[in-house]
Amino acid sequence: MSRKSVGKKRDKETQEKRRKYVKNRTLKGLNKKDAALEAGFPLSMAENAAAKIETPEVVAAIEEFDKALTLAIPTVRLVKKLSEGLEATTVKTAQFEGAITDVKEFVDYPTRLQYVKEIALMSRRFEPRSKVEHSMDEDLLQVLAEGRQRAAAHAE
Repeated sequence: MSRKSVGKKRDKETQEKRRKYVKNRTLKGLNKKDAALEAGFPLSMAENAAAKIETPEVVAAIEEFDKALTLAIPTVRLVKKLSEGLEATTVKTAQFEGAITDVKEFVDYPTRLQYVKEIALMSRRFEPRSKVEHSMDEDLLQVLAEGRQRAAAHAE
C-alpha cells in the first residue's frame, strides 16, 4: 500500500470516529472523554478531546444539533416539564376482593433525583467525571456537599 492510500484510510477512520463522537455527545449525552472513548479514540486523545478531536466542523455539528433541539423543544416547554418532574409523585392503591379500597400519593424520590441530575447536566452546571472513574451519583453527592460547604461558609 502506498503512503497516500494509508493516509486516506487513516483520515477516513478519523472522520468516522469524529462522527461517532458527535453522536455520543449529542444523542447519548456523554461527556467529552466518554464520548471519545466510545467512538474509538485512544485515552490520550480522549483526555484532551477539546483540543485533539473537536475540530471546527465537529464543534459546528454539535452546535447545529443544539439549535435544532432548541427549535424542536422550546426552552420554556423544557423548563416546565423539568419543573413538573421535580414534583414527581407516585400513587399506591390497596384492593380488597377486586375493589380499590384506598389510594395514597407519595413523593417519588428516585424520579425527582433523576430530574435533578438531568437539570444539572442540561444547565451545564455539572459534568460528571468519566464512567470509569466514578458513578454519577457519587459525583452529584460531591457537588451537593461542596454546595452545602459554600453555603455554610457564606452564612458565617
